Amino acid sequence: MPAPLRILITLLSLVVLLHTEISAEDALTVIRQRGTLRWGADREGGGPFVFHKPGSPEQLVGFESEIAALIAEHIGVKAEFVQGQWDKLPDMLDRGDFDIVLNGFEYSEERAAIYGTTTPYYLYELQLLVRKDNTSINSWEDLRQHLQQHGGQVSLLGGAAAEYFTTRYFSDNVQLALFDGVTDAMRATELSADNIIANVQDLPIWNFYSNAFPNLRAAGGPVGQGFYVGLTRRSDTTLLAAANAALLKSRQTGQLQNIFARYG
Repeated sequence: MPAPLRILITLLSLVVLLHTEISAEDALTVIRQRGTLRWGADREGGGPFVFHKPGSPEQLVGFESEIAALIAEHIGVKAEFVQGQWDKLPDMLDRGDFDIVLNGFEYSEERAAIYGTTTPYYLYELQLLVRKDNTSINSWEDLRQHLQQHGGQVSLLGGAAAEYFTTRYFSDNVQLALFDGVTDAMRATELSADNIIANVQDLPIWNFYSNAFPNLRAAGGPVGQGFYVGLTRRSDTTLLAAANAALLKSRQTGQLQNIFARYG
């Protein structure tokens, strides 16, 4: 390789390395200069995470909307919401569309290997739901027997912990109806659409929406505990540290618990 070309490649490599190091160190500086913490979520997913305030469609509420605001306040900026489809949010984070994802993303070792994951801010469980007039399914084992004898589908949010838990429980011997939205999955179960006989839902979502689905009921107790975390780019270590400090402080002062209490 000619010496000038070798020197040029070396210089370009140093520039890329320097840019990467500066980006990691200055994540908070960029956010403070901008004046906003840009957080990504899918408002179509609804409550209790992020949704339009009844009567004020221009205003977003939800416990993750408030968590975004308290992290932004800790940094010294305003929170700026960026809409994205739920399963595309990590890709949008990679692309730089926003700084942090806050939208009911469950902690997993696989995610932690790719993204910065905040300290957990909520312990969730999964709830099996069936139609109220279905008296034969009162547990996961009842569901297994029903699927073996009569067939049927189980609805849930694709890519979420509910999908992982359900496929693991049934060793992949289950037909899943994957939805982009949790309310659509519950409505399809309530209507028995496409032979859907059950839904697996995050418990906070069921607690929030149960009155809106009077023909559904919980079958058995909650299962599959896990944690919700925020996601950052792995290089944004200063932002991750600031988010963790904000969550820790809000937990110590009781602010985080008060937020959750407001949403049941």
